[in-house]
Amino acid sequence: MPVVASDIKYLYSGGSTNTNPNASLGGPPSIYQVANNLLFDNVTSQQASSGATDYRCLYITNDNATYNFYNPAIYIAFDTAGGANVQIGFEIANDRQYVNITRYSTTTGGTVTLTYTDTSSHNFTFAWSASASTFASNFQSAINALGYLEDVTVTASYNPSSDILTFEVNFVGTAGARYHEVLALNANSLTYTGLSPNISIVKSVDGSPINAETVSIDVETTPPTNVVFISEDYSFSSLRALDIIPVWIKRTTPVNQAAMDSDGFTLRIRGDAVIP
Repeated sequence: MPVVASDIKYLYSGGSTNTNPNASLGGPPSIYQVANNLLFDNVTSQQASSGATDYRCLYITNDNATYNFYNPAIYIAFDTAGGANVQIGFEIANDRQYVNITRYSTTTGGTVTLTYTDTSSHNFTFAWSASASTFASNFQSAINALGYLEDVTVTASYNPSSDILTFEVNFVGTAGARYHEVLALNANSLTYTGLSPNISIVKSVDGSPINAETVSIDVETTPPTNVVFISEDYSFSSLRALDIIPVWIKRTTPVNQAAMDSDGFTLRIRGDAVIP
């Protein structure tokens, strides 16, 4: 059945077996859900006097194995007035990969078949062209035909001194801000004269935050690298079946903060169980 509230789970970070909110400082997700609505420890009198900033990280997952959660937005629904302030943070990047073909000048025809893997493997084939831009267009059309990859872009550049053709593959749009496995070579069916062309694939940027493992910090006061904190909602296209996303929380306690009972905040995610 479509996604229901119980499918959305809030998990500690800090490793697969972590159940300690004070150790929820990024790194791999835990299999355990945040318990008793506790993530931060109490602000000490010294922190309240001098001011302090500390951090926690949790993961939100769509635990439904079949259905997507559409148009989600992660946000702070409530933050107690007069106490510490909180912001949510994300490490946002689009996945980028390079497919290199050596001895391009020796190629005369044929095809290349690559494999894209998400929850299953998908092969796609594209035809050679003597024109690097047409070859790249063939590549892009083939990968765009796969589900959720309709916005991926492919451009080509040729280095005559090394005789290497390089495709730059950018996972943007509906494929953006998401971790993707490295494309794999399934079949090099290029025809050639002389020495055979070789194909290699490397990744230059890991996409994030969706399905990415976030950074970890050594102590709660260390800012996580490359994480951008915001006060507004973080919206994206979908949290697909079994997707997971790390969410950082930054708590700022002002200087000379008065003591307050039950200071806290409410973190929520909203979205649509069906395509609007």
